[in-house]
Amino acid sequence: MPLARIQQNIIGHLKDLSLLSDQQTEELLKTPEVISGSELETILRKQFKLSDFQILIGRAYAFGLSPFNARNFQVDESTFKDLGREFCRE
Repeated sequence: MPLARIQQNIIGHLKDLSLLSDQQTEELLKTPEVISGSELETILRKQFKLSDFQILIGRAYAFGLSPFNARNFQVDESTFKDLGREFCRE
């Protein structure tokens, strides 16, 4: 199976989120050639009609991160606890 472990994890999370069917997942996991991460994302967008946001959510879970919508993020003083205000401005 030529897909990298992280690519397999992304596909698995997209399946768990019901964004890919069992058949689509199996098809992707049987990819015969080695593909890059950007090539996988192109396939997911064009062939499987996933949005950039859906792919981003799958990637976040694959890397053990919790996705969030930055548009709803409220900035307050605790935002700058670990990163300084000037650093964030830059």
